[in-house]
Amino acid sequence: MVAKDPKKYHQSGKAVVVAVERLALGGDAVGREITGTSAGRTCFVNSGVPGEEVEVELSEVKKRFSRGHVRRVLQPSDQRVEPPCPIAGVCGGCAWQHVHSSAQAHALEANIQFLFRRLLRENTRVAPLWQGEVLGYRNRLRLHVQWTENGAAMGFRPRQGRGVIPLERCAVAQDGINRMLTPLREALTAGWTNRGRGGTAVLQESSHGDVFVSLRGPWREGICEKLVESGFRGARLDSFEGGEEAGEMGIAYYTGERTPEVSIPLGGFSQANSAGFRQLVEDLLHEWPETLTGGVLELFCGAGTLTVPIRAQHPKGTWVGTDCNAVALEELAERLGDWKIETVLGAHPLDLEEDNWDHVDVVLMDPPREGAKEWMERIEEAAPRWVMYISCNPLTQVRDLEMLPDGMYELSALYSYDMFPMTGHMETLAILRRNEKGEGQ
Repeated sequence: MVAKDPKKYHQSGKAVVVAVERLALGGDAVGREITGTSAGRTCFVNSGVPGEEVEVELSEVKKRFSRGHVRRVLQPSDQRVEPPCPIAGVCGGCAWQHVHSSAQAHALEANIQFLFRRLLRENTRVAPLWQGEVLGYRNRLRLHVQWTENGAAMGFRPRQGRGVIPLERCAVAQDGINRMLTPLREALTAGWTNRGRGGTAVLQESSHGDVFVSLRGPWREGICEKLVESGFRGARLDSFEGGEEAGEMGIAYYTGERTPEVSIPLGGFSQANSAGFRQLVEDLLHEWPETLTGGVLELFCGAGTLTVPIRAQHPKGTWVGTDCNAVALEELAERLGDWKIETVLGAHPLDLEEDNWDHVDVVLMDPPREGAKEWMERIEEAAPRWVMYISCNPLTQVRDLEMLPDGMYELSALYSYDMFPMTGHMETLAILRRNEKGEGQ
């Protein structure tokens, strides 16, 4: 057992009064302690709202900052609202359900302005934050599952501690997913083989309202057939004993009014907010260069949720797409038709051939939260005219973009999307244009 750091947890459990100042990306509110011997110290608080004074029970204490959760609201803000979900505050899924949607939007916009402050120029076009429905928007849920005396308990991890917060209905999930939670729970309870082990269930709803599920855990053979019989369009199981599939394995994903559908492999990546993603595609098509003198290199292309809609509108020129998911690349290859697209299985710049980088005009990428740090040096060497970087983590996005030499690129346009309402997360699209007079050109 690893011992706790005594400096980190010294004075944890102590209560202090905090004046909350702002909401940070990730979900915590940020304020300053205004009582006690450490008055003035920064405090990260869950369940706080800007403008409030709250009593906070500390869970972590450092010299320069502390962390804790709200025990009592002493002076409430008019931006505090009643959460629409009965398990808000204990469930670790949504950190901002107690905050009015206008305050959420203000916080996201302020954080983007701060994070991109060194990249923004006078001529950078900064689009207003896109906002859609704040409830019932998610087409994808990843649930933890564990055995209890009442059978399978499905839900999210708690905000504090371990275990699972049982979920009867998710306020931010689409209706189709919520409709299938009960049959899924019943099937998992009946098919459990090892009560000492837990698992996960990923539910995905297609653009046509069909629901699919991908399982990982201790369930017996035949459970996928049972799930399809209960109403799922497709089901897949990965377990220590092997795996199985039943029903359809491709999920139809609608990318926009003037673009074709994409088929996502069951369990594969797709944006969780369909309306937000369609807006992102429209913005990307709006920014796409009218003429290209070279080709397109798409990193982290997956099953082609960006490839297909853009290629449908811009079929000329060469296009290379790379991803580490072989199944996703196979799905993409099946939809290519007569389009000239080369797919490369790989997760690192060294996985690509040198000629994949030759005469690249556009680098398009949508990496995972960890970012694309390992790719930036090679992008600098290739020096494409355009870098179009989509991210669900602006912190790593800015880190990566600042690795490019000063003066080599300018931030031409910046788009932001409230893709994950009720949380401290968002999506951004940064359009960088090579500065022909910049250094190194």
